[in-house]
Amino acid sequence: MDFLGPELTDSLLGLCPPSREARLLDVGCGKGRTVRLLNERERGLQAWGVDLTPGRGDRLLSGDAAQLPFGPSSFEGVLFECSLSVIRDPDAALREAARVLVPDGILYVADLYALEEPKELSATLGRAERWETLLRRFSGAGFRLLGFEDRSAALISLWATLLFEGAVDCRLPSGFRAGYFLAALEKRRLSS
Repeated sequence: MDFLGPELTDSLLGLCPPSREARLLDVGCGKGRTVRLLNERERGLQAWGVDLTPGRGDRLLSGDAAQLPFGPSSFEGVLFECSLSVIRDPDAALREAARVLVPDGILYVADLYALEEPKELSATLGRAERWETLLRRFSGAGFRLLGFEDRSAALISLWATLLFEGAVDCRLPSGFRAGYFLAALEKRRLSS
């Protein structure tokens, strides 16, 4: 969805910093701002993006999160920045993320979550699930939590950006309370 901005992307990756030559995939990359940001840095990171309708540019591909156009163990890190909540089948997307990650690869997620009752929002915002539900999804796809930050205070700024860009409908369910989180999760190794 492409709305985070460099500061939150840095904070997200800071939960479990990737190696200097890491290959990263941004799922739901939108116009590719994060991909360009990561590739332009001198850190040596190599970033690709995939979206149903990606922006134009190198390493931006069209694809579905539930059927990523990459082989197994292609990336050291997979990012979902404001995109997991809008993906139709989040469990399939998480299984695909696990498939394209190397063993011990890192899943980075930044998104909305419901502080009280889960809600289906709009096509743009998708759904807000409780943190416990998200943890079950992550675990079911083979991930274990390494780091978590509640960034709910940043939600107001994010919301203002979304409104300014015309990316959201301002109508939310009455009484809806949402938070915003950053999480880093490790792909668990399969037992032999």
